[in-house]
Amino acid sequence: LRKQTLTLGHGKALLSVEDPVQRQRLFEEVLEKKLSVRDTESRAQEIRDAGAPRAGEPGAAPPASDKKKALAHRMATLSDNLTMSLSTRVELKGSDRRGKIIVHYGSREDLERILAGMQNRDIWQQGKI
Repeated sequence: LRKQTLTLGHGKALLSVEDPVQRQRLFEEVLEKKLSVRDTESRAQEIRDAGAPRAGEPGAAPPASDKKKALAHRMATLSDNLTMSLSTRVELKGSDRRGKIIVHYGSREDLERILAGMQNRDIWQQGKI
């Protein structure tokens, strides 16, 4: 914040992640991908949700069905693979029947790069997606 690399909003989102290792990883991701405050808040929430109490622990939510867990894992894996392949954050939302893919970009040049990458069939044929 002192170097004015990040805004106060970024700082608040980063501080909401309790684990210092995860906070540092998020900080590096924010700098690398030039995430907006909203995107940083979303990523911080994802990290906090991942650290939520497990089934059987005090305060844990009732366990989801195995089918929902498998779908959530598959969607997360696909999202991670798309994020790596396109070098930008990609979200998958929905169910096994329908949903949407959200591809984030930070500038016109970034959008052009992503679109060119999506048109390049190599990323789809490498088996990453």
